[in-house]
This record gives sequence, structure tokens and C-alpha cells, in this order.
Amino acid sequence: MGRSPFRIVLRCSTAIVCCLWGIALHGQSRDSRDSSAQVDELVHAQILEQNIPGVSLAVMRKGKIIKAAGYGFANLELKVPMTPEMLFKSGSLVKQFTATSVMMLVEEGKVGLDDEISRYLPEAPASWKGVTIRRLLTHTSGIRDFFGEDGDPKFDPHRDYSEDEWIRLFSVQSMRFSPGDKWSYCNAGYILLGAVIHRVTGRTWFEFEKERIFDPLGMTSVRLISTDNITPNRASGYALVNKELKNEPWVTSSWASTACGSLYLTVFDMAKWDAALYTERLIRRSSLEQMWTPVKLNDGSAYPYGFAWRTRQVNGHRLMQHDGVETAFTTRFVRYVDDGISVVVLMNLGEDEEALMPTRMTDSVAAIYIPSLGDSKSQTTASDASMSTPSVPLARPLSPEQAEVWKGEENLQTYEQQKDLKRFLSIWDEHFVGWPSYDQRPAYKSEIEATVAEEFREPRTTSPPLPPPRPLAVGLFGDVAVTHYFLPEADQSSPTVFRVTHTWQKGPAGWHIIGGMGCEVRRQ
Repeated sequence: MGRSPFRIVLRCSTAIVCCLWGIALHGQSRDSRDSSAQVDELVHAQILEQNIPGVSLAVMRKGKIIKAAGYGFANLELKVPMTPEMLFKSGSLVKQFTATSVMMLVEEGKVGLDDEISRYLPEAPASWKGVTIRRLLTHTSGIRDFFGEDGDPKFDPHRDYSEDEWIRLFSVQSMRFSPGDKWSYCNAGYILLGAVIHRVTGRTWFEFEKERIFDPLGMTSVRLISTDNITPNRASGYALVNKELKNEPWVTSSWASTACGSLYLTVFDMAKWDAALYTERLIRRSSLEQMWTPVKLNDGSAYPYGFAWRTRQVNGHRLMQHDGVETAFTTRFVRYVDDGISVVVLMNLGEDEEALMPTRMTDSVAAIYIPSLGDSKSQTTASDASMSTPSVPLARPLSPEQAEVWKGEENLQTYEQQKDLKRFLSIWDEHFVGWPSYDQRPAYKSEIEATVAEEFREPRTTSPPLPPPRPLAVGLFGDVAVTHYFLPEADQSSPTVFRVTHTWQKGPAGWHIIGGMGCEVRRQ
């Protein structure tokens, strides 16, 4: 399941020895065989480099599979090789199905995008005034999520929540911001959309989607998450705990089966979903285009997210994509809609909030089939993955002023080559446009401190409230900035603190966060 950019997850590495199995199902021409071999080489290299237990991958051209393969292991304990038939937890890829279901109801006149949520959920609190269906779809509602951060409520993954209990959990919280003022990823919004589908149709969100989407498209493997049932072809999930691979922690089935994510599915199911998006079999083309349009905020600026689709241009190629992040699974589905190339990657290793591993892999694979993507900042080539000689020339070492931008970061020397700085920036935040050069200048810290203070102005749960974090370093690249700082901790006796880096973009209303990540480090 996806979470907000503020979700702090420790990203570690561990050493495992994997036997890599590749099963290529398509590729009749010499060119396709060459491309298929390049994909195999790239995925093998990234699995080894990033210590991923297993990967299931499919590449589609105009909705038809041209490559499907499994790599590594579906189960480490039994050494079961991965195949593309294996079921994975989808994470937030489910949101695309939820959003499409809502658009079906919009087309039928049963739901209005600009209707307030209270029309369908009469128990909605007064604080949700202005929260519309559109705001829930685009993560601009201001409703809090439920991971216990920044004053948000914290769910118990070992407890079963009913639909009504989820609504009550969200409704008693204060708003994070006024609807439409900002963009902030919110799983709670999609759980509420699932409730709207239920109230309007009389069927649960999954029953509706099974009847209207999965069964008609032949997505026969898709099913609800169950921690109790015997599920054939289910891949085991893994998480890194203290630098060691561990089995997926247990959560209740009700928690793992909300309209925000997730379901069990395969790359073949996603291929059928991809094919349907070229047609009007589910919804009209105009509805799809609306789902792919960046949301407008109250200040008139646009944020590159539609209805469960992240939107961007890569070297002039229109890209629609989404990822899914689970404790023990990570997924990503990308569609270069004008090129007719789509890639889906399912991994059985939990990842950080930015879904770095599947992002790197899908972008690299897409560049094999769309060579002009290779110059994009978001692409990482197979040679990069295997750490061989890069096609990008090496840059000169960082100057002392440039090094100040990355002050405090681990392994600073890895950023002294241009290719590594590119990867460092691009996989952190997919919304960077263009490369920063090595002539970038550090911004004065005061230039953005006021913005950081504003971003963290809401009351903290501590008493007295903690001061806003003060950036230790700022890097400015045109209208994009990177800030590095430590979050204040209430418990000064704690041996660790959170080190956070955020990326910002400058718009008509000033700077706003477009991504970020961090980790827990030992207090100095």
C-alpha cells in the first residue's frame, strides 16, 4: 500500500545468494530476442545489486505481451523459483481499479465528482465540508492518513476493522489542510471511496470490481488478500529487519483488503488491464483522459497526479504510472501511452516509500524498448545496474561548496560521479525535470527555512510542541530544491533520530513538497 512522502522507512541492504531463473514467453523476431536478452541481463544485475528475492515482470506493446518472465525465488525457504504465474500483493495498484469503478458510477449518473462526501456518507463530520469525490481521488482532501505520523491516527494491523470503524477512525481527526490546498498521499481517501461504492451500489468495492472489471477482462487470478486461505501460486513476501531478510509480518485480512490496497494478482492480470485501457470497454476515453490529467490545486497550480495515476513527460514521452508499497511486496506499473509500451514489475521484497527498486527496474526496461528514453534522468541502464563502465561521462569531484549540499549523507563519495548523482536524485523523486549540472549552487538555507517552518506549522502531539526542523543543507536546481535535515525528537534521550530529505518544487504559491524519504540514524 502506498503511503505519504513523510513515511520514514529504514532502507537497508543485505547479502543473499540467489539462483536466478528466467522464463521468457515471447519474442519471435531477432530484435525482440535481443531486447528480451537485454531485459534478462538488466533484471539479473539489479536483483543481485539490490538483494531482491524475486521478480515477476511483463512488457506489453499495444496491450499484447511481448515479454513475461520470473526471476529469483518465490519462496526462499523452499527455493521455489519465481514464475510470471505467481500471485503478488498489489499494493496501491488497486487504487486504479477503485478510481475506475468511481468513474463508471460517474458515467452512470450515480456519483458526481464534485459532490461532497457527506452526500454518500451522511455520518461525515462537519470538518469534511469541501471534501469532494474528486479531492479523495486526487489525494487533495486534507483528510489524515492512519500511520501515526504528524498527529495522524495509528491503526492496529492485528485488528479487524469494519467499514464503519474505518470511517469513524478518520472522522474524529482534525484536517491536515483545507481541501484542495495541497497534495498529500492519503490511503484513507481511497478507503472512503470504497465505502461510497458500497453505499451507492449495495455491493462491496471488491464485489463491484469483480463483476464490472476483473471478470469481464478475464483477470481470473485476482482475489482478496487472505491470511488464512490456502492460495496456490502465492509468492512469499519478505522484509529487511536489521539488515536481515525476514518473512512477512502477519496482519489481519480485513486490513490487507481495503479499496486502497491490496489484492493478489499476477503480471498476466495486469497485462489484461493494460489492454483494456486502450479501449472503451470499461469507461469512455474522455473519462480515462480525465483520470490522467494533473489535479489543479486551489492556488491554480497543478500537481502531477490524476485519479490513481501519476503523470509526467519523459523526454517528450507521456508516462502514466503508479506504484504499490507493502511491508513485504513492492510493485510498479508504467504506461508510455503514446508509444504503446507498458511495463509491470512485481517484487516480493518490501521497500521504502518512493518504490525505488521497481522504479529503477521499470524505467530501465522501458528504455530498452523506447531507446529515446535512455537520455532521461529517470532511466538507469543495464550497465549502470551492473556497475560497469557507464555511458555517461564521469564528472569532476564535488567542490567543498557542492559537498555542503549533501552534508551528513552517508557514502558521500558515491555521489561524486555524475551517474550516481543522477540516480540519487531521480530515484528519490520522479518529478524532477532535467538534470542538475555540477555547476549547481547551494541555496542559502534561509531561502527555504520559512517554507519548511510553514509546512510543519500544525500542532504536534508533544507538549510543549516541537519546533519546526531547520535544514542543515539545501541544494537548489532551478525551480526544484532538495533539503536535508533532522526531525526534532521529543525524547532527547533516544539514541536515534530521523534524518530526512525532501524535494520541493516552486510554484505560483511558493515552494511545496513533491517527495521525500529518510531513515533512522544514530544520534551524534
